[in-house]
Order: sequence, then C-alpha cells, then structure tokens
Amino acid sequence: MNKGWLTFVLSLLQSYYPTSCQTGLDNCILPSSWSGLWFESGVRGAISINTSTVLHKGKCMKQLKHPSQFIFKNSQEGNCLRCLSIHQKHANVLQYKESKCITERKNYKEICRSISVDEPLKSLFRVNASGVDCPIHGTYS
Repeated sequence: MNKGWLTFVLSLLQSYYPTSCQTGLDNCILPSSWSGLWFESGVRGAISINTSTVLHKGKCMKQLKHPSQFIFKNSQEGNCLRCLSIHQKHANVLQYKESKCITERKNYKEICRSISVDEPLKSLFRVNASGVDCPIHGTYS
C-alpha cells in the first residue's frame, strides 16, 4: 500500500472519529462530594447523582481537560450526547449549563463549545443537606 493512500485513510478516520474518547472507552468519575439526592426546580422527584451518573442526564462518558466540563450519554433520549458545565458553588449547591442533545458524531470539545451564554443556569440543591456555618461573623448594617 502506498504511503500517500495510507495517510489519506488515517486522516479520514481521524476526521470521523476526532478523538479516541468518541468510543466511550475513557472513564469519567464525577466528584464523590456530588453523590446523593438533589432537587432541581421543574424536575419531578429527587435527582440521584453518583460517581458515574446524573439520573436525568445519563452516564458520564468523558471529563474534558476543562475540569468543569463533562460529556453525558443519555440512552432515554436516543443515545444523544450533551456537555454539562458543572460548578459546585457550595457543599449543598451545584449549578450547571448544558448543550443541546447532539446525536451526530462531533468532537467533544465542539459539543461543549456549543453551550450558549444564553442557556439557562440551572441549580441543584442537596436533599436533606447538613447545615454549614456562615463564614461571615459579626453584625453589619
């Protein structure tokens, strides 16, 4: 096989499968501090989060280099992929923005870049949370 043909085939494959993580072989571990039951306005029932799954978003497939960006695959939505940018604001509060459901093959970074600044910021509040002392002391007026 000639070298030019092999280079062409490899570049074609790389454009169709832009990253090795497209196969879902990469592990994704959500922070253990997020595990538990959460409330989100507009979502019926408690949302369970563990180190690999967010109940209503699916299974975490990949954590991108940006530490707050995660790719989820939801089989209940036709195996769509979506990027969630999740930030822990407090021990009992998570906030996130998400991309639209993407069903065609795309690079994971492209999916995360598709999150619009106009997307709503959603908040999760821990169910049965333990109290945390206020770090601000004194009387202020």
